[in-house]
Amino acid sequence: MTRAPGRPKGRATRRPRLKQRTPPGNTLPLLKQLLEIIEASDEPFSHMAARTGYDNATFTRIRNGKRLPRLNTFTDLANALGYELVLRPMSKVATDDLDKI
Repeated sequence: MTRAPGRPKGRATRRPRLKQRTPPGNTLPLLKQLLEIIEASDEPFSHMAARTGYDNATFTRIRNGKRLPRLNTFTDLANALGYELVLRPMSKVATDDLDKI
């Protein structure tokens, strides 16, 4: 591998290929599920970003766990993957758990 002019000796000119990622352990369950759907998709991540109209860097930061998406960004990405967000009433058990907080 040749080095670019002006670069210090010993530094690579290309970045290594990224391996398939798993969401960070502290990721919210819904976001974790969406990230798993993205990784399982055959479509390149950059194409999904372009289809939603958002910057590819935004999705890269989300995917790397550097940023939590805003609700509209999350919804747009889910829609681009063929999913929709739906609110439904909580079950009685979940409501009882909220009363303890």
